[in-house]
Amino acid sequence: MNNPKLAKLFSTFAHIYEIRGDKNDFFRVRSYQNVVQTLENLEKDIAEYINLEEKKFIETINGIGKEIGNKIIEFLETGEIQELIKLKKTIPNGLLDMLEIKNLGPKKVKKFWKELQITNIQELEKAIWAGKVETLSGMGKKSCDKILEGIKLLNQYSQRKALAQIYFQIKEIEEKVQAHPLVIQAQIAGSFRRGQETVGDIDLLVAVTEENRSQFIQDYLEFDFLERIENQGDTKVTAYLNLGLQIDLRIVELHQFGAAMQYFTGNKTHNINLRTRAKKMGFKISEYGLFDIKSEKLIASKTEKEIYNKLGLEYIAPYLRGGTDEISLAENNQLPEVVTLKDIKGDCHMHSLYSDGKNSLQEMVTAAEKKGYEYIAFTDHSPSLHIANGLTEDRLEQKHKEIQSIQKNSKIKILHGAEVDILGNGELDYSDSTLKKLDFVIASIHQGFNNNPEERYIKAMQNPHVDCIGHLTTRHIGKRDELDIDYERIFIEAAKQNIIIEINASKRRMDIPHHLISLAVKHKNKFILNTDAHSTKQLDNMQIGVLLAQSARLHKHQ
Repeated sequence: MNNPKLAKLFSTFAHIYEIRGDKNDFFRVRSYQNVVQTLENLEKDIAEYINLEEKKFIETINGIGKEIGNKIIEFLETGEIQELIKLKKTIPNGLLDMLEIKNLGPKKVKKFWKELQITNIQELEKAIWAGKVETLSGMGKKSCDKILEGIKLLNQYSQRKALAQIYFQIKEIEEKVQAHPLVIQAQIAGSFRRGQETVGDIDLLVAVTEENRSQFIQDYLEFDFLERIENQGDTKVTAYLNLGLQIDLRIVELHQFGAAMQYFTGNKTHNINLRTRAKKMGFKISEYGLFDIKSEKLIASKTEKEIYNKLGLEYIAPYLRGGTDEISLAENNQLPEVVTLKDIKGDCHMHSLYSDGKNSLQEMVTAAEKKGYEYIAFTDHSPSLHIANGLTEDRLEQKHKEIQSIQKNSKIKILHGAEVDILGNGELDYSDSTLKKLDFVIASIHQGFNNNPEERYIKAMQNPHVDCIGHLTTRHIGKRDELDIDYERIFIEAAKQNIIIEINASKRRMDIPHHLISLAVKHKNKFILNTDAHSTKQLDNMQIGVLLAQSARLHKHQ
């Protein structure tokens, strides 16, 4: 998929122009920001809109003119944009790295560069500890503390990537390899397959015939998703993806594919427990199969199910292999029947053009119908969130009328809802009389994260018109950490008031995290899986939310 790569490149254009801050750069910044939004919300790969032989677009795309179009064509043909390469040379290399720090935008980076000659993250951290940064206008100790927190958070995520943010790219890689004509079987294992919140590296297992092994490896090295090759052998290739993750290709025998998948999926504790069980039963287990210890006869290796069954266990799905009690549960056929994508009947958190969404009500309804949903809820923002074009009560009523009109020709049940801001005093952003008219109300915090959020949540949940708390921790993966509040108190109050806890499947949120789902289950809270979709494309994020719910052992009735 070229869209994410191009969106990142055009974001870099905008960042550089904003850092430079030349007279004519303001309009360039806005232009490139609009291009990024357009690319992020395209339904198809940008390449499908272009005839490369004639070097022209075969379909018009709003927001992409001739100049941008030529840059896109250049990238598709060469993998680079020469203008960007030249532009990067106009600023120090490390300034763009500084933009990865949460709460740090191009204007502050420009200030650090121009006033303190800071050109990278290391220099910035040293200058903060030396007390230089807090002396700048618009800065202070609190701002510096937040930057230090952001650097810490960045370092934490530099080693691992959030599953939600790489999921579709990794699935695309898997599909490309599976489609190779020499491949008999291919699948990604490891923490990715287990649906963990973060992924450290990618394990790719491939079965090809021995005579085709060398040719496949040659072809594999030409795949465009590889950034650089570290090591290459007869059965293994270690490389780095352009996503910044290491990927280990392992060539395995077809008859050993199941054993290899079990071994490389993990987790480590689960595999140790499984080996211990096998030994007690007179077997030994490895990446090559399950063997009888005395005779060394191969007992099972073709499929994972076969291996688990020979060990007296029902099949343990990857997302349940947490190294806790799953083996004893499987021994007694008591593994939980967790929620699946087929169980999802609707999505009750989505935005439209009425607020900050990218698609109309009708377009979102059509996309939801294609997914076979029975119901959806439109939950555009309330008025205090100006940056998201929050709806006044008049515009809310206008939206309601359009929903009623669309409902006449749609089999799907369309709920008129709102994502209502919890204000600084715990009150909600619409009057009770307005809230009463809505079918579904999500209460969320988008501002004032340090302004007593715990008490605001408690007060909001006591409003009889609130149905759900949205993205409870308010985290943005890699940018903003979870709120530091007493979540157990929140869950106790939610259970008391019969408030639903949202599992928000937005790629930037994945909120609430796994460990808090377990705590909420303890207090018998009810959950709802939503995408917080701002475009038809983002409705696909539901499958990432399902993975999170599965690893937390949630079933469809919770």
